[in-house]
Amino acid sequence: MPSVTITNMDVTVGSCPMEKHFGGSNYGKDRRSTVIVAVETDSGVTGRTYSGDFGDVGEEKLERFVGFIRDDLAPIVEGESPFAVESHWE
Repeated sequence: MPSVTITNMDVTVGSCPMEKHFGGSNYGKDRRSTVIVAVETDSGVTGRTYSGDFGDVGEEKLERFVGFIRDDLAPIVEGESPFAVESHWE
């Protein structure tokens, strides 16, 4: 396996309003929001993940989720191998 290390994690929030309110008995959505995480490596390869639909959680919870990825997870995995997934969770 080649030696590759994670050099950066970039977090972006994509959000757009919905044309109509969508809801049920205990929830409602007026917008769709997705958190996009890009994991960059020293080999030039970038992996991306798109996390859920955060349109109904509110700005505060969305910012806390983004902060968790940026401030807590990124420092743990930067400098590590992207292939060592299990060890990132220990």
